[in-house]
Amino acid sequence: MVARAIKNIIAFVGAHPCAVDRWGQFEMWKVSQGGRTKIVRWAMIIVAAVVIVSSVYACAFSTGKASGYFVLEEERALLHEGQRREREIGQCADHKVPKRVATCVAAVVEASERENHDARDLHVQKDMSQWAFWAMAIAGLQFFLSIITLVYLALTFEEARAATKAADDDLILNHPPKILVNRVAIWPAGRRGISPSMRLDSKIEGEAWAYNAGRHSAKIISGKLCVFWTNDELPMVSPLHMSKIPKYCEIFWLEDVNGNPWVSGSLLHNDEVSAKWSFNSTPPALSYKLYIIGEIEYLSSRGSRYYTSFARRYRVADKRFEIVDNPDYEDQG
Repeated sequence: MVARAIKNIIAFVGAHPCAVDRWGQFEMWKVSQGGRTKIVRWAMIIVAAVVIVSSVYACAFSTGKASGYFVLEEERALLHEGQRREREIGQCADHKVPKRVATCVAAVVEASERENHDARDLHVQKDMSQWAFWAMAIAGLQFFLSIITLVYLALTFEEARAATKAADDDLILNHPPKILVNRVAIWPAGRRGISPSMRLDSKIEGEAWAYNAGRHSAKIISGKLCVFWTNDELPMVSPLHMSKIPKYCEIFWLEDVNGNPWVSGSLLHNDEVSAKWSFNSTPPALSYKLYIIGEIEYLSSRGSRYYTSFARRYRVADKRFEIVDNPDYEDQG
């Protein structure tokens, strides 16, 4: 009856939706990395506890049994030796001469004492061998427990490393590197810091700077910029993505602060301004508008790929650049 009632309760609980959800959660926990680590860790603790308790019990039982056996054996040997000595002393009485009787008794007593001493030495040696065996067994147990401790520490270290990696990944996911572009400027060739006058024969120079506003380093794969002149609005497809570069689109590649070509895969650390474009051009016509268009492709430390695109239009009236309000060109996250 009791067994049937327990079986019915288990069947009812197992069929309950909450119980099914709980069991599903347990299964998910069990197959997860953390679940496996916890199962192994508890299994090691249980095995170590069982081994320790069993070893202590076996040591105590065997030592007590052996001690009792050796004491009993020694008592039997002493009793047997006493009986034998009494018989031999009784046989010494057969001698008629008192001097021979005394000599015989002395010899029997001396032989008996020597045998008793040898027997005690043998018992001590057996006792020492027993303790040596248990000392070796305890050393083996300590070695086994040391291995379990090392494995336990390795699992703990691996779990801590996985937790640190997960936290780092989560931090990078929530706060990825973010490359922005600012300080787009132009000036007459060789006269940095002066606003240019847009004449047909005037050559201009300029630069644009990129910096990492995120909390993690960015690995820049490539960065290119186009100085684009047009007498119309920007085309639907960026000149950087056209199969054929337009006539009035001059391409420039990313550089480091020293003006050397940017090495693909180099890092741009957070809060660091060390990447730029240097460019130059000449207005093709007075009616043409100047656009600075560019994009950067970069990776996070976990390999996630990001893009930054930007577009600036030069306003001749107030001699400065403005952001182009077009998501196809301007996207800095």
